[in-house]
Order: sequence, then C-alpha cells, then structure tokens
Amino acid sequence: MDPSRAPFRRKIQRPSTLWPHPCLWRFPAPRPQPIRPLNGGTCPADFTHYRLADGTDAEILTWPDDHSRYALSVTAHNRVTGPIVRDTFRHAVAAHGVPASTLTDNGMVFTTRLSGGRGGRNAFEHELRRLHVTQKNSTPNHPTTCGKVERFQQTMKKWLRAQPDQPTTIGDLQTLIDRFADAYNHHRPHRSLPHRATPAAVYNTRPKAQPAGSRDGDTHTRVHRPQPRLPAPKQETPEPVGSRVSDVLRHHTGRGDRI
Repeated sequence: MDPSRAPFRRKIQRPSTLWPHPCLWRFPAPRPQPIRPLNGGTCPADFTHYRLADGTDAEILTWPDDHSRYALSVTAHNRVTGPIVRDTFRHAVAAHGVPASTLTDNGMVFTTRLSGGRGGRNAFEHELRRLHVTQKNSTPNHPTTCGKVERFQQTMKKWLRAQPDQPTTIGDLQTLIDRFADAYNHHRPHRSLPHRATPAAVYNTRPKAQPAGSRDGDTHTRVHRPQPRLPAPKQETPEPVGSRVSDVLRHHTGRGDRI
C-alpha cells in the first residue's frame, strides 16, 4: 500500500466521520397522553379473565377513575353481561357520583355501535344517555387508548396470583379483590401521582367533574373518523463508503482510480 494513502484510509474508515453518533440520531417524539385534571372526568371500564383454583374461568369488571386511579368498583362474575355492566355502573354512581364521561373498548357489553345497526342501544348506553354522560369508545385495534385500566388489571392480577390461598369460588375471589382494592386505594403509593400519593388521597382532595349537559340530541351513530396520516419523512440513504474513499483520494492525491 502507498504510505501516502494510509492516513486518509484510517481517517475515512472511522464511523464518526461518515455517520453521526447514535446519540445524535433524531427519533420522533412520543405522543403525550392527554391529562384529565379533574376526578370523575372520565371513568374507564374493562373486564379481564382470572382462573379459579379448580380451573373455572371467572371475569373481573373494573371501574377506576382516570385521573386519580382510584378503584371505584371492582367485581367478580361468572360472566360479564350488559345488565351487569349497567348495574355496577349504577352502584359506582350511587357511591361516588355521576362522571362526566366513560371510556371503554367496543365490546358488545359496552356499546353496539359496531354491530351493524341491529338492536339499537344496549342497557349501558341507555343508562349513560339518561344521566347525560358522554360515552367514549376506543378506536378498533388501538388498545393503548384504554391503557390505564388495563395497567390496573395487570397490577391486580399480579397481586391475586401472589396470594398463597387461591380462590375456589366467585365469593372467595371477591373477598380477595376487596382486600386488594382497599390496599390499592388507601395504602399503596402510586408512582404516577404527585408525591407518590395514594389514589384515595388524590380522589378525596380534588373537585369532581360533572356531566357537561343534555344528550337529547345525540344519535347512536358514533362512527370514528380517523385522522389522515401524514406521509412518513424520507430518509436519506447514506453515501457508499467506496465512493467516499475515491472522492477523498482524488482530492488529495489527484488520482481518480478506486481502491
């Protein structure tokens, strides 16, 4: 090898001279999650499955508060149905007041808006309309919209599995759930709350949101209109190393041949 070319070869073969350091790469910023400042502003709901000690499948319906993470209602059932969703919501309203809105997925126990227009509103939808509560539903195939309630369910099921005596009946499961809800609301510090406060401390010290107004003019066709997606930015293809080597050598040595 020509000694005059060696310094240039070592220089151009250093990664930092061809591409920026990985710490300088620019990635799209994560979309911030909307903050709902008032307790009772939004009441999400969902149900999850849990197996009893004998292998029987049970379902747990949860109603946490979106802002404070306070567990308003957590109940165990053999199977969650539309009337059960309505009745548990009524009990939560009687104990904690009417929320301004609810947030659920598109399960048939919560909404019939994607059922092709058959059957009209279900029992839960009629109850929300009667109380003038705004009903919000997540976009299909976007589970992160209901991420808070699903994170709550994950914490609950992890605690239930860690108990030495696993429940054998729905009543035993409800007893464990009541113990968990008391510890979660009043004794367990929550990392997402200011000063790692408990959900009960935040829920009982902040004002409660109320329904905005009448829903008499609301229709059942709550069709989601997805926002148009912006085209992805074009990424520049890095220049091949071989051409960069030739350019540098051509400039310093006056020779245009490639190595």
